[in-house]
Amino acid sequence: MQPEYQAAWTTKTNYQQLPLVPLEASDLRELVESLLGAHASVNDPVGRIMAWTAGNPFFTEEVARRLA
Repeated sequence: MQPEYQAAWTTKTNYQQLPLVPLEASDLRELVESLLGAHASVNDPVGRIMAWTAGNPFFTEEVARRLA
């Protein structure tokens, strides 16, 4: 969400914003390997996915699933 944008629904009592912090490299590797496998042939894609997604777990999962 853009910082200057304030949607009306964000002021409701049932709204709660949760921060999404990037995963550590080891956790990100574990996530990708759980989706693609730990075979040596996926070592290069794992590193590239980690670089592309900057630790965002949702983006990482989507990229890995597309590759699979």
